[in-house]
Amino acid sequence: MWPFRAKETKWVRAALDARANRSSKLSSFPEIVSGARKLIDKPEWSVKYIRDRNLSPETFVAFLLNELIGRVLTTGTFHIYRGILNEPGKWLHEYYEELIDELVASGFYDEDDGYYWKGWLDEELEKVG
Repeated sequence: MWPFRAKETKWVRAALDARANRSSKLSSFPEIVSGARKLIDKPEWSVKYIRDRNLSPETFVAFLLNELIGRVLTTGTFHIYRGILNEPGKWLHEYYEELIDELVASGFYDEDDGYYWKGWLDEELEKVG
């Protein structure tokens, strides 16, 4: 934990907490929220993206959660069989796609990028389990 947090880190933590409080899907996965907090507390993540890429804290949180959920889903932990997700895995997959749509709407990704990342995850999920 950093003794003195940059204002961007505080903004991003507040955005993550607000999202976790209003999302039943996300609040069901405290390990993902915890992992996001650890990355947010690293200035090279939150400060870099907020300052250098001029992202809103909400968009950065959507990007970060999208990355984490994609990684978690491709471990096979949420599979009942190769290419078949269990119920929590299905919820995470649905949330991943909602985050992609949000990132497209915000302009972080264009439509082609959104389509690519959804397809990438689906391809990876077919290989794992």
